[in-house]
Amino acid sequence: MKSHKDNVFIGFHEIHFFDFNETLYGERLEVFFMHKLRDEKKFDSVELLVAQIHEDAAQAALYFREL
Repeated sequence: MKSHKDNVFIGFHEIHFFDFNETLYGERLEVFFMHKLRDEKKFDSVELLVAQIHEDAAQAALYFREL
């Protein structure tokens, strides 16, 4: 990840959009981080990763409902 002045970071991140069904591949996005769910974590299996993704999505959805 490259850092610029003014605390702007350029890099690759996986972003999940709720209730959105469009194609954004190749588009440039500006993303604002509003809430950290957890630190990076390695998983021993795909099943554990998928379970964590579902938990992360549920926590994020709750966060945005409570705004």
